[in-house]
Amino acid sequence: MTESDTSRQHWNGERRFVTADFLPERLGNLSAPIFYFAGPPKMVAGVSNAVEAGVDPTRVQSEEFGGY
Repeated sequence: MTESDTSRQHWNGERRFVTADFLPERLGNLSAPIFYFAGPPKMVAGVSNAVEAGVDPTRVQSEEFGGY
């Protein structure tokens, strides 16, 4: 969550963007997982940049949606 200060619910998890550094820090070996992500177009574009961090593009599925 990147805007936990505006949330009505308490958040103890990560408070940063998913970046090229984030994935290997949290997951280690990036060759095994299959990545699924969905959300607003700007978020999907940002996470897509993490694919350039060594994640095989064939192991990534994404979907953009907005309106919330």
